Amino acid sequence: MAALLGGACVAAPLATTLHLAPHGSDDADGTSRVHAVASMARAWELAGKQEPGDSTVTVLVHPGTYRGQSLLIEGSRPVPAVTWRGLRRDGKRPVFVGDHRHPTWLRVKASDGKPTGLTVEGLEIRDYLTAISLEGNRDDPAAFNEGTVIRNNVFQRIGTIAINDATKTSTAAVRFVNSRDNTVAGNRFLTIRNVKHCGGLHALYLAHFSSSNRIVDNHFEDLCGSVVRFRDRANDNVVRDNRFSRVDRSPAVEEWFCDMGGRKGCTKALGECPSTGNIETNNTLADSVGAELVSIKGASQPRAWCDAEDFRRQRVISR
Repeated sequence: MAALLGGACVAAPLATTLHLAPHGSDDADGTSRVHAVASMARAWELAGKQEPGDSTVTVLVHPGTYRGQSLLIEGSRPVPAVTWRGLRRDGKRPVFVGDHRHPTWLRVKASDGKPTGLTVEGLEIRDYLTAISLEGNRDDPAAFNEGTVIRNNVFQRIGTIAINDATKTSTAAVRFVNSRDNTVAGNRFLTIRNVKHCGGLHALYLAHFSSSNRIVDNHFEDLCGSVVRFRDRANDNVVRDNRFSRVDRSPAVEEWFCDMGGRKGCTKALGECPSTGNIETNNTLADSVGAELVSIKGASQPRAWCDAEDFRRQRVISR
């Protein structure tokens, strides 16, 4: 084998498994179900003790209810690739239930232009203002994060409906800000609503250079506001084979940007521009009176702060 590899010795990736369970203890080491930890924060701390680079960590999340948990990840921290994988037992899955103190279940602040190494799969996340927020720098195209996989989860009662508070606002169940090349597949988004200003809430909000993402085979039901919104040069995304139902008089897919040339209140100093080259194909919209599959909003006339290509390319392409 060494000869075949030119004499080089290639080490296999190091794989570590940790366990998270409702009955666990954060004094434990997480190495087995019996010694499971109790919180995402503790599991993340233990994952960070593994060697970065080629190593991988799988956090097996055991069925049961986890209340009031949240995790903030600073993307510049050198950690291995981490998968949060929900386990089923007797038809039950892990359920994370929010509270008033923790508005976001998972927040990733990463603007170093690198993959996050994160996969979230097989979980139910409910009663949070926001479920997942992946945040790069909205003002610098090069300050992005990329490569997160969000797969086969249930997001339910996301928005201010979670706390029944009309004084609060939420803009997204899953938010991408300058976050690229992510996959959102096989998830269910159920009852994504604000108590007030519901039209400003989106199941998926892709903003500020959030490009080349794949939104495939998801089910969206009981929503207000545009379900998937592209904003400000969120280009070349694919929305395919999704099912939209019971959407309140809003589009399933919408392209919009805050045009400071014709609108007050835009906060981005360098200005926003259209999102282009986005493809929607084989999506269905049902039981949604007054809703439409695709909507394109915002100026069609070129703006000085945008590239000519931002207005030359088609914004949403239906196939």
